[in-house]
Amino acid sequence: MLDSFKKLDNGIPHIGNASFEARNAMAEIVATNTINVLNNKPIKYVINR
Repeated sequence: MLDSFKKLDNGIPHIGNASFEARNAMAEIVATNTINVLNNKPIKYVINR
């Protein structure tokens, strides 16, 4: 984290998706959704319907 952010007193940084496990899970979701789209199958975690 940048030192300039550490000095701020108006909030805390969000690093919830910075773990290896979280990023690996997101990559798996993207890969699965890509395969599903290419095979005309529904995708998971659609947020705009």
